[in-house]
Amino acid sequence: MSRAVSREKVAEAVLAGIETAQENYCKWTGGEWLGWAPEYMMTTYIAASLSELSPIYLTMESNVKDILDSARAIGRGQLPKDIRHNGRSDIVIYYGDGDPRAIVEVKNRVYGYSETCRNDLKRISSMLNRKSGSSSLDFGIFTFFTSSTTSPAGKNKAKERVEMTLNRFKENVMEDYGYNFNVNMHRLPITTEENDAWSACCFIISNKQEKPYYSHSKRK
Repeated sequence: MSRAVSREKVAEAVLAGIETAQENYCKWTGGEWLGWAPEYMMTTYIAASLSELSPIYLTMESNVKDILDSARAIGRGQLPKDIRHNGRSDIVIYYGDGDPRAIVEVKNRVYGYSETCRNDLKRISSMLNRKSGSSSLDFGIFTFFTSSTTSPAGKNKAKERVEMTLNRFKENVMEDYGYNFNVNMHRLPITTEENDAWSACCFIISNKQEKPYYSHSKRK
């Protein structure tokens, strides 16, 4: 575990990927922001940024049930509905021996604590809870891009709205998951341009009880 990239470095790489995606999409389109881009572009740039960390390995769009199986978190009985085991996780980060370490869920154009966002957070928490004593899954990340625009008469309102979106989202996540999980929020500074503003953030979610990681060869 000591050789693994820290959670904080992972969060920094996630946000760096979003920032690069925003810069490039704005350049390609002559001024449009990332919020108008397809979500997979954001996911791909995040994966590229993560891949620059060492040692780190990742996959994209992996089947949720396969992730749990590789993490030895299937167990007996029916999987919780919130896991949505037939779906896919945007990015999976692995240990060097091939065991899943973290799942990353990505969302674009977030303006509030929507059902779609809540469903992804439920999946992350349910996957972390599943057979947590033996599972290799260590943490999950939920990340998103948000922006706002106003008329010239509403100067500075866009920045205030983005700040409000980030703060309210954090309050909601802490209310739903702060008691049972460790939750840490990382965010980019709010960028403003004329009457527009944008930012991005990510939440690192992990179980309250930290556990040492044992590779499959060491597990009983």
